[in-house]
Amino acid sequence: MQHGKNVRGSACTRGQDARVPCCLCTLSQEWEGIATELANAGSDAEVAQRIQGLLDGADHAGGTVLLGRDTRPSGPELLAAAKAGVEAAGGVVVDLGQVTTPQLHFMVVEYNTRPTPATRPQSPPSLDIYFSTLLDAFEQLVSSSSSGSSQPAAPYTLHVDCACGIGATHLQTAANKLAAGKSGLRFALLNTPGPPGSLNHCCGADYVQKEQVAPAAFQDLPTSARCASLHWLHTHTHTHMYAHH
Repeated sequence: MQHGKNVRGSACTRGQDARVPCCLCTLSQEWEGIATELANAGSDAEVAQRIQGLLDGADHAGGTVLLGRDTRPSGPELLAAAKAGVEAAGGVVVDLGQVTTPQLHFMVVEYNTRPTPATRPQSPPSLDIYFSTLLDAFEQLVSSSSSGSSQPAAPYTLHVDCACGIGATHLQTAANKLAAGKSGLRFALLNTPGPPGSLNHCCGADYVQKEQVAPAAFQDLPTSARCASLHWLHTHTHTHMYAHH
């Protein structure tokens, strides 16, 4: 969202020419009071009134907002509502589809670094640059720690609890790309997206940390298997690493 002269969250451009710095975190603390007021509004009319008050004091003409969502059934409806709000405020929406929060943040930066508005397409930018940037850096890191050996590292498997979230889809893409590299890292993806209501159910980093038990589908793994649990939410991505005993 855009407020005053700064871009917060996933908004990309201000006006037609300006490139604006991007905040790769949650909204600044000043927005906490605003969000509380909106959440406590007693009616739709009061919400609209408060939003209009924000717009009246903001330079919002021509802004572009990148939107992403997770796998929950409410995603399309929330997307439509957000899109309608942005367009009502004179903005333009770029729908990234189902993405993780880090991917959304990354694509905001990528969008902001395009040199001119003419090179900022209204169609979703490709996530290929996200994967190539991170995975190439990972391969370089592994290569630099392998004592100069030109041989691929011995394959090893990381069993990943995907918390039945969208991260599983994108992690599979990463796994396919890593398989062609020299790092040796291989993923075994468990708890991939399932029926409605399965997101984070008996799985995910919070479940593992709070319950102090292995997530669903991990009980039969061999002793000392390398494991990681992910927790997919619309605002955060957590990782909990552990060895199976």
